[in-house]
Amino acid sequence: MTDLTASIARTEPPGGWRELHNRGAALLDEWIGHPLLALVCRFAIAAIFWLSGRTKVDGLLTINDSARALFRDEFRLPVIPP
Repeated sequence: MTDLTASIARTEPPGGWRELHNRGAALLDEWIGHPLLALVCRFAIAAIFWLSGRTKVDGLLTINDSARALFRDEFRLPVIPP
C-alpha cells in the first residue's frame, strides 16, 4: 500500500460513506431490482420530453403559432425549409 492510500484509509472513519453507498445500492438492487429501477428512470426522463413537446402542439397534430415561429427562426436547418 502506498503512503497516499494508507493515509486515506486511516482518515476515513469505519463504515464511511463508501460503505453506506454500497449498502444502499445493495438494498435497492435487492428490493427493486435493476430492470425496474431502470424503467422508472426512463419514464421520468420521458415525462420531461413529453411535457416539453406538449407545449408545442394544440390538439393531436396541430403545431401552435409560437412553435411554428421557433421552427422558422430559431431551429432552422440548412437543407430542410421551415
